[in-house]
Amino acid sequence: MSSTPFFSQSSLLNGANGQILSTVGVSATKVVGLALGGAAASSAAFLWHSKPVERNHSRRDWLVAAERDASPAALGASGVVSGLAGAATCLMPFAPMQFFFIPVRVPLLGLTCILAAVDAFYLNDSTSTTGHSAHLGGLAFGAAFYLFELRKLGGVWQMARRLVLRR
Repeated sequence: MSSTPFFSQSSLLNGANGQILSTVGVSATKVVGLALGGAAASSAAFLWHSKPVERNHSRRDWLVAAERDASPAALGASGVVSGLAGAATCLMPFAPMQFFFIPVRVPLLGLTCILAAVDAFYLNDSTSTTGHSAHLGGLAFGAAFYLFELRKLGGVWQMARRLVLRR
């Protein structure tokens, strides 16, 4: 796994996510739980996605998945950043973010969706050295953590609830 994508993703989202989580009032123990869970979920997603695929010759060729490396290795730190991004996005989806040096502010929801789409696009790319499945696993854990632990602090849960109750 290349260190460049991790450092770029970390510098892009980690500081902003920490600021969002502290602004909303997330306790340090929940942030630690979110970080540990994001690391575990990202590692599990990476290992699950990189397991060798058994070929079923009775199916057509276009249905058969490509073989993957039999000896995967991943760190899990970018999954922590993705988990923080998932929780922060659910808490404050419209927080203005700036993508590196581009002087245009984008809502956090849009930025997170773009990064998730890039990871989904390159998920089965055999030439990529980035653990895209780990990023998606961490992001999914962050969203689930929000749903079970942080939804009372506001965010998309409250917005959806108001939308449903309004009808």
